[in-house]
Amino acid sequence: MMGLNVTEYLQHSLWPGYGDIAYDFFRHYRRSAETGEIIYTK
Repeated sequence: MMGLNVTEYLQHSLWPGYGDIAYDFFRHYRRSAETGEIIYTK
């Protein structure tokens, strides 16, 4: 399960680089459409 919050014009928001870090982590995970199993890929 994953959540996402989007806030416009927030000067003290999270560092934009966190998006790159999260993408590098989450891009390794896929869900099988047939079984619903979470698959880790390298």
